Amino acid sequence: MIKERPAVVLISRVGSGKTTLFNKICREAQLTYAGGVSCTRNLFQTSSSYGMGFYIMDTPGFGSDKAVIVHMGGIFAAITGKPLNNILILTKYDRLCNMRKDIAESIKLLSRYREMITVVVTHWDNAENDSQKKQTQKLEEEKKNIVKEVITPLCLQNVIFSGSNTSGEQICKEIDQILIKTIKKKILLTKTEFENQFAEFITLDQNVEINTLDLESEFQAKCNAAINFINQQRDKTSDTAELMHELILAMKEEANATVEEFEKRHGYDCFKLLEQCGNYETAYLTHTKLKSKILTYLNDVINRAQNKMTDYPAHIYNYIKQCPHCQLIWLKVSGCGGQTTCGAFPDSDNEQFKPAAKKFKINISKSQIEIIKLNNNAQANQKQFTNQQKSLKGCGATLIWDSLPILSGQILNELKNAGVLDFFSMKKNGQETQQKAQDMFWDKIQYEAQLQIDRIDNVPITRPDQDTCSTKIITKIIYRNQDGTCYNPNQDLSQIDQINNGQQIILQFNNDERKKNQNQKKSCGGCIIS
Repeated sequence: MIKERPAVVLISRVGSGKTTLFNKICREAQLTYAGGVSCTRNLFQTSSSYGMGFYIMDTPGFGSDKAVIVHMGGIFAAITGKPLNNILILTKYDRLCNMRKDIAESIKLLSRYREMITVVVTHWDNAENDSQKKQTQKLEEEKKNIVKEVITPLCLQNVIFSGSNTSGEQICKEIDQILIKTIKKKILLTKTEFENQFAEFITLDQNVEINTLDLESEFQAKCNAAINFINQQRDKTSDTAELMHELILAMKEEANATVEEFEKRHGYDCFKLLEQCGNYETAYLTHTKLKSKILTYLNDVINRAQNKMTDYPAHIYNYIKQCPHCQLIWLKVSGCGGQTTCGAFPDSDNEQFKPAAKKFKINISKSQIEIIKLNNNAQANQKQFTNQQKSLKGCGATLIWDSLPILSGQILNELKNAGVLDFFSMKKNGQETQQKAQDMFWDKIQYEAQLQIDRIDNVPITRPDQDTCSTKIITKIIYRNQDGTCYNPNQDLSQIDQINNGQQIILQFNNDERKKNQNQKKSCGGCIIS
């Protein structure tokens, strides 16, 4: 029986030496440029030229200035198109803090698949040529420092060092040794994961991109105020832990309000951008990039607040552990730290774990945080244990609770941050229209991804929903009053060409705003795209 070759994919920022590494491994001659210019536009796949042999895919670098859809489609195809054994994340040799930051940003998209990631430190000859590190012993010490300060803190395991003098044969040998221990796995990414994490690497045309700097600055100022508040908290009490929890909830509301404010301020700008660009992805990505930046600021506040929570000895995070036998994660709600079994259910909770009434409310502005202490003595609703709740789970293995190690940083972070990526997808207003825009954008990415995968496999494809007899598609524009009735404003709005079939832009006018703008020639400045 012929064993199928392993498959790996190369991913990095532009200018990290990805195409050079690809050329070494495969003895190819793809074009490379210096100075951060991306040469790889589409997905390339070929076989390694040395060792046991594996398939390798080269992708457009993060931050490429190529067509957005082609770029995103190539990345999506490489990561999710076929089962993979390993993902090679490249970073240029630099200061430890810079490499750690670069890798952390690159693996955001793949945080659930860390066990499949190998870091390749490129430009290693910069270390080899350093007069202070030139000796073999010094270079080995530097490698150990990188593992200790960069690789291990990010919960990664494998690292390869590559310089201009490193041969393709040597690189393939190291990759082969890693691949021996792997099996192929299909990577699954949600729309929100892919778009939010990818958006920060996208470069849009500055002439058409909507300016979101004012909103970003306003939200960042609120985040800075929140961080100052967190740093001032010295007490390790339940009140401090609850304040941190309320602060996280308040900051999430502020983040959502910032996105909604963007839609209010720039709804008309988005419509003009559609006219200007002849496609909707630029307008949509401007919106997505803003959400991505806000999410970065928000995550910083959340992480700091959650770390402060764990200072309280009785906080819930300190009572979560994992069964070493079946890997299920458990929260201790009663009993001592002695012997128990995996899946044992208590008859009642400890007092410290019972729900309590809310104590604080937090209001946030750019310059201050207002803490309101609530005089609420009412008890929170408590659910009693029933026989139905004691459904059997767990492997039944005997455990000594206090001897179990605390959860690793990676697992605890995944538990703490569950749902943050999807926070912005739960819109209060305009959810249906936003969903349509996202679906249309996603369809184009999936089509481009399939195009590039099929190009590799030499399979002819047919574009879905494409009328071969038609090259121009006209967007349908509907004007409505607040009561839902349609009207004709008798305005000569330009038709928008080349937009995906079936798209509708619904412009909802307020009656007073419509009257105010009737005398403005060819203007719909009161429009809001919901």
